[in-house]
Amino acid sequence: MPQFRKAAVIGVGLIGGSLAAALKKKKLVRSVTGISRRKSTVNTALKKGLIDDASTSLAAVAGADLLVFAVPPGAVKALAAKAASLAGRNCLVIDVCSTKVEVSRILSRYFPAYAGCHPLAGSEKKGPENADPGLFKGALCVITGRGRSASTAAALWRSIGSRVAYMSPSEHDKILAYVSHLPHSVAFSLIDSVPETFYRFSAGGLKDTTRIAASDSSLWADIIMSNRRNVARALGVFETKLKELRAAVSRGDVSALEKFLSRASSRRRMLEGACLSGSE
Repeated sequence: MPQFRKAAVIGVGLIGGSLAAALKKKKLVRSVTGISRRKSTVNTALKKGLIDDASTSLAAVAGADLLVFAVPPGAVKALAAKAASLAGRNCLVIDVCSTKVEVSRILSRYFPAYAGCHPLAGSEKKGPENADPGLFKGALCVITGRGRSASTAAALWRSIGSRVAYMSPSEHDKILAYVSHLPHSVAFSLIDSVPETFYRFSAGGLKDTTRIAASDSSLWADIIMSNRRNVARALGVFETKLKELRAAVSRGDVSALEKFLSRASSRRRMLEGACLSGSE
């Protein structure tokens, strides 16, 4: 993997900060500049050693030969044009957004050497204080697109321990609506359905199934709305399943209930094998 002279990471939260730290740890860059509109964010990243230089100005993009957009999908549009005026034509540009159709359309318009990326890693935690250079080890990173830029981006992700899968932006958004955006939507809805006065009686089940509802609500509102058509379809499928379950319970139909639960339990076991097999 060729070494980059300067990486500029716009957004040094959990994902951006972890990527910056991983690039430094693997010596894939000579220096990493972290950029954020909040001074406290870049200062924390600097103190933790995630980055070499900190800035609250997009002007810090100048001179970078690797540019990373680690911001919510909705922020990309506001930043792309100005960043493009500062970055060179040969600068490799990647993003780590959770949706791809709109983000890819915008960034490919402004940057000749763009490759869409989505590392399937992270947690409900946020901020550079939770960044970890080992976050992407063993994780799958989706690359949307082909060509030299995509190949270089794939080599970068492999260098920090990730596996790689290729697909189109539209395929990515359709799949992620079910495996990520739907689960988050359901977790938010589930915890909002339980009376607060009941919380003290909950055991591990409620905490396990709603863990991701502790995620950044502003970020997830952005993600869900940027993929709203696919998410709406996925929610429709989930609503159908809930109606099937409710109908069995309301009728007192034990056979139908057991069949529903058995099918779901079997599919959950299938999920473990699918996650372990991954892609490359």
